[in-house]
Amino acid sequence: MTLTATSLPEETRSILEAGLSPGSLILDPDLLASYSTDEASFCPAGRAAALVRVADTSDVVHVLREIGRAHV
Repeated sequence: MTLTATSLPEETRSILEAGLSPGSLILDPDLLASYSTDEASFCPAGRAAALVRVADTSDVVHVLREIGRAHV
């Protein structure tokens, strides 16, 4: 399944936002597009469902745990 910002399940979004530092979860389509690039010319870049700007290791742990649970 390919996820986009609009297809990120609301429950997953809410869980991620609840455990992250304020402002860490970025869902703005313009910002996501600017991060959706690939340096390799032989393969197209996908479209990110979200961008997480972690503030500390607890943010990393939270994101990895919750996306694993959500199978994202």
